[in-house]
Amino acid sequence: MTRKSQKNRELAFVETAKSLLGFNWEIELGAEPPDFNIAEGRNQFGLEVTQVFKGSIGRGGSEFKKTESFNAKKVNELRAQFQRASSLQMRVKFLGNLNTPRLSETVQIILGQNFENREYGQNVEITSIPGLKIVAHRAFVHDWSLINDAVGWVVPNGASEIQKAISATVEHLKVGDLGVGQISKILVVADRRTNSGKLLLDRNERFDFLPFVEAYFLSYPDGPCVALSGRNLGPQ
Repeated sequence: MTRKSQKNRELAFVETAKSLLGFNWEIELGAEPPDFNIAEGRNQFGLEVTQVFKGSIGRGGSEFKKTESFNAKKVNELRAQFQRASSLQMRVKFLGNLNTPRLSETVQIILGQNFENREYGQNVEITSIPGLKIVAHRAFVHDWSLINDAVGWVVPNGASEIQKAISATVEHLKVGDLGVGQISKILVVADRRTNSGKLLLDRNERFDFLPFVEAYFLSYPDGPCVALSGRNLGPQ
């Protein structure tokens, strides 16, 4: 993921949180840190955005997320190959094993389905590669993805994962060295569109989010977005 696309994704998180919380935030990019500078009336603060993932977290980050990123790279490479060969816009969903040695055949198989003479939205199911199912149709914009990475079990209470995400952000940024007010709030995001982000929160949980004054949890994209309760509160 490029730096620009990451910032656009973070901005989408912040805009969604703003809407769900009913806040009148004026949002602008920060100097990093913080990720964003927020003005709310006469009040101004820095907002840091971090994602939370389920499953094991190693030195390189979330194992689930690493797998999803690896798969997304493969799918994007296939989409790019198709775009070099055709001007058609396609919605293509993969289900199964992207590690198949016949993955390189995918684009030619899709090109051979005569989509230029098919109606928009007319699905074609391709099962000629063992262990991999492809469902494709003409669309108005490209949309290629692996279904495996969009489904999975849900963590019913992700409080421990959220606390780890906050603590990791504090450690990474050394927020305590930046001075009060430079970063004062944090938005923790679980992106439910992917398997790695499928976790919920018990609202009775309390968190240590010092030195942040406030912390929010966003279940993206549809919400809810809630203010987290703190064990301790930062300076007001």
